[in-house]
Amino acid sequence: TSSLTLVVERYIPLELNLTPDKDSYKVSLVEGYIGELQINNEKGEPISGVSVNYSSGSLKNIAVTAEDGIAQLTGLSETMSLQLNISQKDYVPYNDNWAFNSTDQRNKIIVLVESAGVSGKVKFGDKAVMSAKVQLFQTGNNNAIMKTDSEADGGYYFGNLDSKGEKEYYIKAFHREYGA
Repeated sequence: TSSLTLVVERYIPLELNLTPDKDSYKVSLVEGYIGELQINNEKGEPISGVSVNYSSGSLKNIAVTAEDGIAQLTGLSETMSLQLNISQKDYVPYNDNWAFNSTDQRNKIIVLVESAGVSGKVKFGDKAVMSAKVQLFQTGNNNAIMKTDSEADGGYYFGNLDSKGEKEYYIKAFHREYGA
């Protein structure tokens, strides 16, 4: 036997077990609950146009905030743990689990933190180095958290960095003709 998961907007996902001796199935879909996320900046102002990826088991969906900063998450079960992933230009990415409950946890306020950026130029002596492999590291972590290639003028930019707290970063650049 195999299975098929039906995912219909606003309804709770339904998993069907398929058997070789059946060629049709009668299904009843159950309308899901709606959870609301209020997405604000640090000043308490709503942010519109934010994409919210949310998932739990076979449920995977995207909601976008309206002008009032509210995103409606549809097709939810009465209680469930939702993985939230929010990525918005000029803000630090937000990832969290939300224990949604249709009776007392239907709403959640999320405050996105404005991000910072760092830029520079890769040079060898006075000469700009184009196409250098530039990597950004957070102090204490040996794995690059961002990578880019330098532009024609040697310039590079890393954005969406957390500007709060005591985080330190360092940058490494390498070019096959010039070395490190």
